[in-house]
Amino acid sequence: MKLGADDFVTKPFPASGNTLDKAILEALESALPRRQAAMVWARIPCLSAATFEGGNLTFYPDRVELVGVKVCGGRRSGLIRRVLDVLRTKTPQGRFVALSGAELGIEVGCSGDQNRIAGCIRDFRHNTRQLLLSEAKVQCGLQDVIQSGGTGYRLHEWIVTRTGRARWHDTGPRWSCNRSADPVMTSKHQ
Repeated sequence: MKLGADDFVTKPFPASGNTLDKAILEALESALPRRQAAMVWARIPCLSAATFEGGNLTFYPDRVELVGVKVCGGRRSGLIRRVLDVLRTKTPQGRFVALSGAELGIEVGCSGDQNRIAGCIRDFRHNTRQLLLSEAKVQCGLQDVIQSGGTGYRLHEWIVTRTGRARWHDTGPRWSCNRSADPVMTSKHQ
């Protein structure tokens, strides 16, 4: 408020609906770049974010969404999309496949470049954390989606993978999520 945020907030403030908390958050989001707004928002106790406890990771042809937030898509997402496509694979026992950086590199066509894989996953973790906080008001830990250590890189057990596809209705485009069978990893990864 010392910086003049209240100048951008419509007054008066009702007890429900568009409350003071919501008005401040909207003013911050419109006045600051997304990254700064999320950092400020996270520090306001009355507006604290929910804790991520798993959810749907939905794979569309052009993007990947985590709990409805686009976390992968566009021109620069080729490698992480390939990584996610491999990590969504399940073993015959129904668990997500776990692969070392070298194994994952081979699977996604970056043979011998496990540092590139590690950097890609690191960037995905940080970007996902920021996106969930700014767009869904959910605090996500760095290992809440892709875990590492021990058995290798793998999706967290509380992630549910789904395949989404576009459906066209008379009223225009609508996206819907349709559960499909998860791919099963071949015996070479068991």
